[in-house]
Amino acid sequence: MKSNRRQFMAALALGAGAAGLGFDSFYWENNHLEVTAYDWLTAKFPGDASPIRLVQISDLHLKKFGGFEKLVAQKVNELEPGLLVMTGDFIEANDKFEELKGFLQLLPSSCPKFAVLGNWDHWSGVKVKEFDRAFAGLGIALLDNSREELKVGSERICLVGVDDPTNGWDKLDKAAAHLSDRQFNLFLAHSPNIISQIRDLPIDLMLCGHTHGGQVRLPGVKPFWLPRKCEGYIAGFYTKNGKTMYVNRGLGNSVVPVRFRCLPEITVFTLKPEERRG
Repeated sequence: MKSNRRQFMAALALGAGAAGLGFDSFYWENNHLEVTAYDWLTAKFPGDASPIRLVQISDLHLKKFGGFEKLVAQKVNELEPGLLVMTGDFIEANDKFEELKGFLQLLPSSCPKFAVLGNWDHWSGVKVKEFDRAFAGLGIALLDNSREELKVGSERICLVGVDDPTNGWDKLDKAAAHLSDRQFNLFLAHSPNIISQIRDLPIDLMLCGHTHGGQVRLPGVKPFWLPRKCEGYIAGFYTKNGKTMYVNRGLGNSVVPVRFRCLPEITVFTLKPEERRG
């Protein structure tokens, strides 16, 4: 009798643990946000320059326009960005295009906004020209293998953006031709594999997404799944050939709707002048 009771209690504990794990992976983490914040120092800003708050979101993978998407927009607005960038994979299917517009309308109207496309945006069936037209109507500049210089606060920044490198739609030579090293150059791409191609360019910071941070992160274990063209990059900062890249964990998911120890992320970079000595 005692043995049966112990077996029952063990099964009950395992069932409760499995239920808790399932709730965390399939619901709780998918519907909660983490804001990660970093200071980024640059010698290209004069010592008296005011800090610029740069906010990055990525990999929305919008399935519906619901409470989570409204939470993301609310949080972005609360952060009061001086510059907002979005690094691709907005939707997976063309029937979500109108809902995407509804989400984008909630983003701050008071700051410059830039975007690049990801692999799923192309696979959705929505044409690049349709994204470009819709984004422009919402005050978002789509960087389709192009760049744009602008003044943010008192400083000039050049944003260079390429179409998705995952499937070879990037045209880096076109986007970065004759790029000056005098201004702060921010490089946007969806997938991180392109970092190996910018070694000779005057890029000060590269931002991308695509990986979802691996979605499931067990302690001491590499992610079980990563999209192709990640080349070992998972999340956070990486430096290669003297260039620094940040890989955002994204907001949504694909293939399997699961996140474990890998919360959706909004990233904030405070661009500041580097302190000069002597």
